[in-house]
Amino acid sequence: MNTAIELGYVFTDVYYFLGLSYYNTENFQNCIKHLEKSLKGKPADIDAGFQLGNAYHKVNYIDKAIERYRDVISAKPDHLLAHYNLGNSYLKLGKPNKAESHYRDALNISPEYIDAKIGLGRVFLGQNENKEAEKIFSEILEDNREIIQAKYYLGLSFFKQGKYKKAIKTLSKASQEGPYYIDSLYYLGLSYRAIGENKEARKCFETVLELRSEHHSARKQLAQISLR
Repeated sequence: MNTAIELGYVFTDVYYFLGLSYYNTENFQNCIKHLEKSLKGKPADIDAGFQLGNAYHKVNYIDKAIERYRDVISAKPDHLLAHYNLGNSYLKLGKPNKAESHYRDALNISPEYIDAKIGLGRVFLGQNENKEAEKIFSEILEDNREIIQAKYYLGLSFFKQGKYKKAIKTLSKASQEGPYYIDSLYYLGLSYRAIGENKEARKCFETVLELRSEHHSARKQLAQISLR
């Protein structure tokens, strides 16, 4: 495709597919460069706009990502992934109310969309509406016990409510399976500390530091246990 451009075949589709190729190789800056050219030649191209939003999000140009997703939704109000990704963008900016609105829009389009349910639960956790978060993650796991992300967040909702034994049970499972291994272990350690089981807490914090030596919170917790 680069050769085609060098030969003068500068059609918008060439820029679009070249942008996608760069996206798939995680070369997001070149992806952005070519998708912007594609969109300039075809401003109403929903697919190019959406993929450009994704690329902006990957490099933390969150405001630009939001602009792209909003344009996509304006052209196609039932674009499921644009609503979901827009929710993620607003959550990353610390705007939970707007994030919640778009996660709910995604669920109105596809009521069983698990990622949007998880996003909504994360909004509740961020607002300390932990009982509501617990309800959402519990419902997800009732349908599919294998969703590790939901296990982690359910354990976190238990921890934030002071339900430490339930947190230990849930986080123990999540910490064995990943991909939230380190975070699960850290909150598992905090849960053990909360009920006075410092030996088990120490094991958790030591494992966290073996995996991520710069985890300062785990190091601080370990030091506090050692001082007792």
